Amino acid sequence: MDDDLEAELVDKAKRGDPSAGPFLVSFYGERLLGYARGHAPDLSDADREHIVELAIEAGVRAMRSFDPAKGTLRSWFRTQVRYKTLAWRRSTPPTSELAPELAEPTIDTTPPDPAITDALHRAIARLSHDDQVVLALRDAERLDYCEIAQRLTINEATARQRHSRARKRLRDEARGEAALHHLDEEMN
Repeated sequence: MDDDLEAELVDKAKRGDPSAGPFLVSFYGERLLGYARGHAPDLSDADREHIVELAIEAGVRAMRSFDPAKGTLRSWFRTQVRYKTLAWRRSTPPTSELAPELAEPTIDTTPPDPAITDALHRAIARLSHDDQVVLALRDAERLDYCEIAQRLTINEATARQRHSRARKRLRDEARGEAALHHLDEEMN
């Protein structure tokens, strides 16, 4: 792309001109799709096309922060493709034939130790109601973050964050419970 034309499109995008987006798609769409193919070869063409669309849309929306002194417009959009690919991977459950190491683990059917189960139940009971709900939706009902977000009327990133924080609090509570159990054993 000609540097003057690129500068003009960047200027239009920064001013919020709606015509800038389609021009940027026409200039960079195919190149970014080729980049997405190399960056995410395991995804389908439809998924990569969707990622590129999202990346260009995000890049145009954030164009006010684009600084040509820090890099080219092409690298700006490539960065958006990488971010959108990561977000796509986080929101899409892995398939076992494409990524067996990321597939859902098999469930262990050996009965749990009753002492551990009781300690875990006590640790869960000490959590807030909100933490218990998000843990139940994700870990017991096996809902993905999109479904949790819909149920709780929050966005997907917030659902992911709440689950992560709830699991951390549960680990902390379980450690405290284990310490109490260990102390009880020493006293007896």
